[in-house]
Amino acid sequence: MQQARALRLSARLFDAAAMAAAVSRTRGRWIHASSSLEMPLPSRPDVSKNISRMNMPPEGQQQKSEQKSKIDEWLNPPPPPTELLQRMKFKLSDACSMTIYYGDISKWNVDGLNDAIVAPANKRLNAGAAVDGVIHKAAGPRLLSACQKLPDVAPLGIKCNVGEAVSTRAYNLLVSRVIHTVGPVFEGKESDPVLEQTYKSALALGLKENIKFICFPALSCRIYGYPYSEGAEVAIKTVKENFQGYAQVDFAIRNIEGYECWIDEAFKHFTEIKQK
Repeated sequence: MQQARALRLSARLFDAAAMAAAVSRTRGRWIHASSSLEMPLPSRPDVSKNISRMNMPPEGQQQKSEQKSKIDEWLNPPPPPTELLQRMKFKLSDACSMTIYYGDISKWNVDGLNDAIVAPANKRLNAGAAVDGVIHKAAGPRLLSACQKLPDVAPLGIKCNVGEAVSTRAYNLLVSRVIHTVGPVFEGKESDPVLEQTYKSALALGLKENIKFICFPALSCRIYGYPYSEGAEVAIKTVKENFQGYAQVDFAIRNIEGYECWIDEAFKHFTEIKQK
């Protein structure tokens, strides 16, 4: 009887040992699985500090960064009206008309084949401010590149003298050509013949390139000092005497004061065509 009791005890001990071993193995698997789940992902390098160091210009580049900022401001002037908002149309002859717009000259076009806008350029044909800057921005960087490829006509990179005109493709603009012309700085009435010649040069170059529709800004006004009233007087008089060969000679004036001066001057010389 004692022998049977001993056998039962040893069996119980064996079962307990087996169960303990099984629990231990199971726990080991859970621990292993848990460890693999909780294992942190490989650490990624913190690049934010490197990026900030890359973005921070060295002392030697600080001045270049400031200069670039000024150039960006020069190339991106405050925008003019975004459309051609107002207009009045006048009859120059049975074959030619003139429409005066208030708005952005870069939005003007007729057919994209025989039309051109006139850019109020500087002598080096760099992208200037105001209207010239708006035209360059709308045309895209290839316009400036094309200007810089034109031959020099004088030392120090002069591409176009005051009173003269050159032309390039229009690239992203809606017209076929851009005629770049350099107007005079206002110095009183003695500047009028030079401004007149500036309009004549642009008109003559347009005809040479088979342009039938052309649009001018207020050349030499505002930045170059011409009062709008005197600029309008020269512009309208010159167009009146030199529009032959064109089907349309228009103006797009970005300033409302200038627009009104152009309208007043046009009424002195031409008959308005009533819009239907």
